[in-house]
Amino acid sequence: MTENRLKSVCAIGFLLLLVSLLAGPAVASSESPKNGGIFKMATHQDIPTLDCMMTSADVVYDVGGHIFETLVQYITADGKIAPELADSWTVSKDSLKFTFKIRQGVKFHNGAELTSEDVLASVDRWFKHGARGGIARPYLDRLSTPDKYTFEIHLNQPYAPLFSLLGFGMVGR
Repeated sequence: MTENRLKSVCAIGFLLLLVSLLAGPAVASSESPKNGGIFKMATHQDIPTLDCMMTSADVVYDVGGHIFETLVQYITADGKIAPELADSWTVSKDSLKFTFKIRQGVKFHNGAELTSEDVLASVDRWFKHGARGGIARPYLDRLSTPDKYTFEIHLNQPYAPLFSLLGFGMVGR
């Protein structure tokens, strides 16, 4: 292939790529979301379990992220921690108390509403049995639920990775 022909093929390929990138979002946004159907996902390995708490296999989190929600999102487009089941949170000045306001109106598959007691049960299970929760367990003092939509984690010493660990799938019923 001559150099000019190669440049032409590359230029056409680049233009096609550019057009598809620009047109893709417009085409996708013109369709209404549909409920139901079949979700197909390719994975790089077998999925040993759907219990995100009981494994550190990333493929489980890849799949579980389409099924379960967490208090916070570990990975966002801007690289920040973002709310998911927690509407908001505060961290005490000494970094020992994390207070989460739980999003109201979240329903489980059985119609029951998510409350701070459900979050406490899941987070407690995660700290006691979870592969990643076990990493944070030595820093845990206690968990509490001051009201129906408030959940607290009390640490015995500051532990910076807590938010990123909480962003992995742990709340599920």
